Amino acid sequence: MSAVFQGLEKNRRLFSKAWKTGAWALGVAAALAPEAAFAPVFRAVGGANHGATTANQPGWTRAYRAELEINGGRGELEVLGVSMPAAAALETLRATYAGMGGEAEIFPGETAGWGIARAGDRVIRFLAVSPQGPRECLVFRFEQSRADFERSLRGADGAAFAGGRERRVAAESGGRFEARTIETGAEPAAASAAIARAHIAEGWRPALPDAPGAGLFVRGPDVCVVRVSARPAPEVGSRALIARQRLGSE
Repeated sequence: MSAVFQGLEKNRRLFSKAWKTGAWALGVAAALAPEAAFAPVFRAVGGANHGATTANQPGWTRAYRAELEINGGRGELEVLGVSMPAAAALETLRATYAGMGGEAEIFPGETAGWGIARAGDRVIRFLAVSPQGPRECLVFRFEQSRADFERSLRGADGAAFAGGRERRVAAESGGRFEARTIETGAEPAAASAAIARAHIAEGWRPALPDAPGAGLFVRGPDVCVVRVSARPAPEVGSRALIARQRLGSE
C-alpha cells in the first residue's frame, strides 16, 4: 500500500476504495450505539496526538471512543463534536496532518465529506457530517497502524448469509456491536425478505410488527438494524448493512 501515499492526487481512486472498505460502516456503528454499550473500552484521557484536532482541544469535543476491528485489522474510533462546518473541519484535519510531516487527501461536500491521512506509521480515516446544520459537525475518526490498515483492506472470509456473501465486518472489541455488509445477486426487495427470514430463524423478531419491512429486529434486549440498497451500476443485485447491538447483560 505504500503507493497510496506516493502522489495522493494520482491515487485518488485508491483512496476512495480504501475509505469505502469500512470507514463508512464505522460512522453507522458510532451513530447507532448508545454510550453505555461502549463503556468497557472508554478512556477519558490519553490517545495519540492529533494537533489542534486532538480531543478536548478548543472546538473539538469527544463524544466517545471505542476499540474496533475491520476484517481483523484493529483500530480506535473517536467521535467528536466540532464547532465548525464539515468542510472547514476536513481542511483543519488535512492541514494538521500535513503540518506533522504527513500526507493527507480530503473530499469535502456541502454537508459531508471524508479524508484519509498518513502520519508516521499511523493511518487515519475520517468522516465529517453536519446533521444539525451548517455551523457544526460530527467527525468520525478511525486510527490504525499501517499494518492493521492494510489488513482491514482485505475482504472478509465471504461467509454465506441469507443468499449473499459477507464482505466487510466491523466489530467493537467487547463484542457488543457488530456491523457487516452482505452482497447478493437478488434485487433489494428480495434481499430484504431473505435477510428478514434469516433473522427470524435465528430468533429475532420484527420490532415493528405493523411494518415488517422496516429492517428493525429485536431479540430480548438486543437490537438489529438492516439497510438494503441496490449495488451501483454496472453491478447488479444488492448490498446490505446489518448492524447488531447487544444490550443485554454479560
